[in-house]
Amino acid sequence: MAGSIKWLAPLQAEAARKVDAGQDTWELDPEAWKYSRITDFLPNSSDPNADGESTRCDQGQDFTDLQDGERARCVEALRSVRHPLADINLASLDQGLVIRGVSGESKRVDVKFDSGHHRLLLHLEADSQVDLRETIGGAHSLVIHARLERGARLTHCRLGAGNGHAWTLIEAEIREGAHYDLTGIAFGRLRERIECRMNLGGEHARLSTRHLLLGHGRERLDLQLGIDHRAANTHSRHLVKTLAGGASHLTVRGRMHIAANCPGTDAELHIKSLRTSDSARINAKPELEIYTDDVACAHGTSIAELDPEQLFYLASRGIAPRDARAVLLKGFASDCLFSDDDLNEAALARIEALVE
Repeated sequence: MAGSIKWLAPLQAEAARKVDAGQDTWELDPEAWKYSRITDFLPNSSDPNADGESTRCDQGQDFTDLQDGERARCVEALRSVRHPLADINLASLDQGLVIRGVSGESKRVDVKFDSGHHRLLLHLEADSQVDLRETIGGAHSLVIHARLERGARLTHCRLGAGNGHAWTLIEAEIREGAHYDLTGIAFGRLRERIECRMNLGGEHARLSTRHLLLGHGRERLDLQLGIDHRAANTHSRHLVKTLAGGASHLTVRGRMHIAANCPGTDAELHIKSLRTSDSARINAKPELEIYTDDVACAHGTSIAELDPEQLFYLASRGIAPRDARAVLLKGFASDCLFSDDDLNEAALARIEALVE
């Protein structure tokens, strides 16, 4: 797609100039990149044989089919994303997709991203509902920009499993009374980084996120959450669970920021981790910044191993040791699984592998 769409070409050229300026010009938060190397996610560093493949979606509009008004909204969204890897993504874009929620209507959308560089723009009009089921495979970079207007609801399930290195950025603007519910499961890649930047910018906006990271071999998975409460009476709940086995290395950093003049904010972030191997490593860091009064906020983290007493109890009921471990691991992960059993199948198989 690079350079093939006339209205997109100037934006891609601008992104290419930023990329050509070199890494010395990139502004990166050292804390956010403490356990990941940005060079792992540059083109050709992860999988030089990964050619861009088509996005498959049962509903949605390709960038090539957009009309003038839709193009203007698309340009605004593309320019709002500021990240050096997003510049690389745009300059080398293989496919772009727009999904729109129509006011007063509800729909389900299934989308699959394969290898390559992809953009997904979601615009939910007021009082619309979208149920998005997203699966990702192959080495890729993906930027998702979601805008939820007043009273809109987005339910987003994303399953990331495949080979190669992968980087995903999810940015969301949540307006008055809108609700974004996100569940994500990631496993199987040698290197993967997921960054979420969520802005609750309207009164009574709501955000719920659940993430499950599964490491079995030598995976390095890095989840970075940034939650900004910028309006009064907003509500958010965030739960991250990690299961680390083998020689995997899992990192979670969650930052909740409560801006000034945002009374009535209700926000919680919890990171819970289990190690099933002495060689596995887990880094977990929740952060909370509050600049207003009259809020209810909490955050915490825990790292543990399987409880010998629980294993003994199950053994006393005639459950074999391997099966007992599987029961406890699946129970630990259960509140971060999908409501759709078909989507859960691959994740449950990966949890079974952790029992070995």
